Amino acid sequence: MIRERARTSDSIPASAPEPLDVSQSDRGTVLQWVMDERRRELAFEEHRWYDLRRWHMGGVINLGTLNFGSVRSDFNFNPDVHIYFPLPASQVTNNPNLVQNSGY
Repeated sequence: MIRERARTSDSIPASAPEPLDVSQSDRGTVLQWVMDERRRELAFEEHRWYDLRRWHMGGVINLGTLNFGSVRSDFNFNPDVHIYFPLPASQVTNNPNLVQNSGY
């Protein structure tokens, strides 16, 4: 219903995508559908990177080999810096049990 409303909200209605086969039982196919839908939904809401990180940390994708379509040839994916964020310095200082994530 949401997609139907979105397709007809413009002066030139968009065509509907092919319906998915709801009887599909192949895990890989359904997972790909979920990933494709999340790409469409999150692309313009600035949540896409966090979603990719979750897929990477769950072992579903490898961001180190993913083609981001960048024109830069000098980009090297480093999981220590590109996956984990730094812990706040004040928290690391106040709690001796915390160890700063590597790369920071």
